[in-house]
Amino acid sequence: MPHRLLFASTDPYIPEAYGGCEINTDALCGLLPRQGVEVAVLADFASGRWRGRRQALRRVLLGRGPIARDRLLGYPVYRRPRPWNAAATLVEQFRPTVVVAQSCGGLIRLARAFLAQGVPAIIYLHNIDFDHYGGDCFADPKVRYLVPSTFVGRRLHERFGLPSDVVPLAFLAEKYRVESRREVVTLVNPRPHKGVDIALHLARARPDIPFELVESWPLERAEVGALRAQLATCSNVRLVGRSLDMRTVYQRSKLVLVPSRCEEAWGRIVTEAQISGIPALASSAGALPEAVGAGGILVDPRAPSDAWEAALARLWDDPSDYARFAEAARREAAERLQPQLAAGRLIAIADGLAAV
Repeated sequence: MPHRLLFASTDPYIPEAYGGCEINTDALCGLLPRQGVEVAVLADFASGRWRGRRQALRRVLLGRGPIARDRLLGYPVYRRPRPWNAAATLVEQFRPTVVVAQSCGGLIRLARAFLAQGVPAIIYLHNIDFDHYGGDCFADPKVRYLVPSTFVGRRLHERFGLPSDVVPLAFLAEKYRVESRREVVTLVNPRPHKGVDIALHLARARPDIPFELVESWPLERAEVGALRAQLATCSNVRLVGRSLDMRTVYQRSKLVLVPSRCEEAWGRIVTEAQISGIPALASSAGALPEAVGAGGILVDPRAPSDAWEAALARLWDDPSDYARFAEAARREAAERLQPQLAAGRLIAIADGLAAV
């Protein structure tokens, strides 16, 4: 049956937020219509950003409803504070056959709001922050759980005893493939839980190597100030604003540094870089071993600094080792570049829910 899939989150969405979940959603919203599926997105406004202020002003001056709608991305995106309160309106306006509730602060509340309207739910876990979902994951014949890695599926089962479907993330190779000049070490999203301290240590230990720290989720002014203060002692490190075209980032990268201290649900940056044969130096946290495979070097995030320094030296200083890892990175990416498979699996799961 033809589906109308609504991707719903309590986080902001592109262009206000540009993280891995949002990029994956945008890719699926480009792929699914080719298979006859209508798509839309429901999200929150970014706090303090102009869209949220404009919508609040319209409510005061014009008495208009709280849901804003745009098609800047080629498909409808609905935005409002507390998106779970939009369930009844979206069921009436968009008529979703299935809602895809994605990892966010109010994930469970969001899924239950649509279930109460008679809409089955795919709960798509992009992280394992179970204590921040706004409730426990639960069993229901009208609910299926989707995960990007066996790591997340295992944690879901350990915590709640629930099964899940492992569906690969959607990567559109043409959005990432470059002929890299292989000039810098690249860290995307320079935050403490992403291991920015490890990156800064490596930069100080190797002043001969240029590093780029690339913003992803917008940094607050205080965060930027604190980071720039640390960079004052690192002349070989450059802070780069976020880019909607990651090819401009990867065309300079010799390797991506992913020293996450958090348990990653996949490691999207790793696969994006591997498309162009750019290997990764990553921590072994979460699903990063699944993402890196043979296309890079893994280090325990709690390992002493000399372990990180040795791994960096191996990738940066040894041309033969680097060439082997770069070729392995291409192979790893080739195995995962099946975006239509991700879309097809999502449709099959929606079919199963519709039949319940």
